[in-house]
Amino acid sequence: MQREGWPEPGELVVCTVDQVVDFGAFVILDEYANKRGLIHISEVASGWIKYIRDHVREGQKIVCKVLNVDPSRHHIDLSLKDVNEHQRRDKIQAWKADQKAWKWLQMAYEGDEEHLVEVTRALVKGYESLYMAMEDAAVSGIDSLTEAGLSPEDASKVLTISQENVKIPYVEITGYVDLTSSAPDGVEQIKKALKKAPGPRRKTSPWMSDTSELLATESTSPLPTTSWPRRSCGRRPRRRLSSWRSRAAKGPSTGRHEVEDQKVQGL
Repeated sequence: MQREGWPEPGELVVCTVDQVVDFGAFVILDEYANKRGLIHISEVASGWIKYIRDHVREGQKIVCKVLNVDPSRHHIDLSLKDVNEHQRRDKIQAWKADQKAWKWLQMAYEGDEEHLVEVTRALVKGYESLYMAMEDAAVSGIDSLTEAGLSPEDASKVLTISQENVKIPYVEITGYVDLTSSAPDGVEQIKKALKKAPGPRRKTSPWMSDTSELLATESTSPLPTTSWPRRSCGRRPRRRLSSWRSRAAKGPSTGRHEVEDQKVQGL
């Protein structure tokens, strides 16, 4: 799928490097029909560039930022260095999603190319991308398609394609809530309020069968103590004592041995 017209300055576009020259690189804009642009060597990368082919090569898919557009001269000035990694990754992902949506529509309107182009233009005109239009249809229903300008027949067909192929994103949010009550039966009131709360209830852990049980439990006993195995600290002195005793058994002990024996007895 390729758009008609010209890109806007500041827009991110997916390009294919067509020709690399000494002063820059000529690229083809994949999202626009028959549009080529130039990346000057000063916009390829930051700093001094010795060999431009170390940064871009023919056939490479890149994401560029549109700097200037001159339709009268058919000039599009692009920048590669102004696109960071996060922007590049998001743009490539959105572009691939649009390619998938385009293939889905081609399958649905096979043999009717003119009608396919009309439907595609209507969807792109109302949304930033074709995939976003189909994602909105899968979430909001047929009304979003009729508001985009599709006929009831086309809206029904696109809705069916969207519901069969688009994966609706979901986000799970978790958190903690502290509930307090100063009433005498505050625990019971909190318990009733939790039971009346709308929405699905999460499965509790095996050690927490009920929320009110956790709130009502008041521990008056001290925390249990845990006995950890202790390493023996007397192995080394015993080895030294046995060695000294073996020396004493062999012959009369010298003054140095007597001092050492006294130290051991003191332990």
